[in-house]
Amino acid sequence: MLTDAGRRLYDDAAAAIAAIDRSTEALSRDQNEIVVRVSVSLAVRWLIPALERFKALHPAARVRVETKVTSDIALGTCDLAISYHRAGSVPAEGEWLAADMSRPVASPALLIAAGYEGAGDLARIPALQCAQDNWDWSLWTRTLGLEPRVVNIQHVFDTDDAALHAATAGLGMVLAPAFLTEREIRSGGLVALPGFGPVDLGHYRVVFQRHENRMTRKFRKWLGEEMQRML
Repeated sequence: MLTDAGRRLYDDAAAAIAAIDRSTEALSRDQNEIVVRVSVSLAVRWLIPALERFKALHPAARVRVETKVTSDIALGTCDLAISYHRAGSVPAEGEWLAADMSRPVASPALLIAAGYEGAGDLARIPALQCAQDNWDWSLWTRTLGLEPRVVNIQHVFDTDDAALHAATAGLGMVLAPAFLTEREIRSGGLVALPGFGPVDLGHYRVVFQRHENRMTRKFRKWLGEEMQRML
């Protein structure tokens, strides 16, 4: 059992060792390599499809993407990470990337089958859950002044990407920002529910190492420009 003094020494030493590990790894890597950590859904639906445009601008760059199921992303030894924060939270680090302006989306076939004609028919559409403790639907209904019971959860998924695939298959509606549903909206696989505009559920931030190399700075700048292009 460590004493209080021993615990403080251990914590200080662990932080120092972690910093040395990060510096050693950064020195051993090529300066054109970028390691980015991001949620599975954001990687699959936005970052990876966009990487071709970054490579066109910077052909020498090599991007390594590390994915996590959760949106609570820690930077660790990566060069940068994209983290998610619920509305009302005040993160201590990182820079703003984009707001999560989400709205319910569903397949057109489901809306027709359910006889959906407007906001008053919301309860006819089964809902899909993909956020822990269903906080996003709760915040959405509260912000719009709706009764929670109008959102009837039918299926539960552990990622936004899985829930959006389920929505495209006609299993229900899901909350998502436009940049995560661009492909399905463009193809007609999903439509935004008529009668409801987007609601601010949170935001994304880019967290990066204090001592970043030139290519990482270029990548961070490009992330912001790419997101603005999508909004």
